[in-house]
Amino acid sequence: MRSLRDEGHVWRAWTGRSRDVAVGLRSVAGASRERGLPVMEVRRYDEHGSIEESGTWVRVRNDSWQRCNE
Repeated sequence: MRSLRDEGHVWRAWTGRSRDVAVGLRSVAGASRERGLPVMEVRRYDEHGSIEESGTWVRVRNDSWQRCNE
């Protein structure tokens, strides 16, 4: 797994059983302040570098994240 910092994002990439996977994460400071909990924007990319899926997630417990309603 490889990690790169670019424009406030942390990137992770790895090879899965059927394809390569890349994910970009970025902390959302304003939403984190509003909720009083850590909030992250998550983007999943396809093998061509296009965004396949994105969403905002909030940490509801130390070991659990929940997708925000958008």
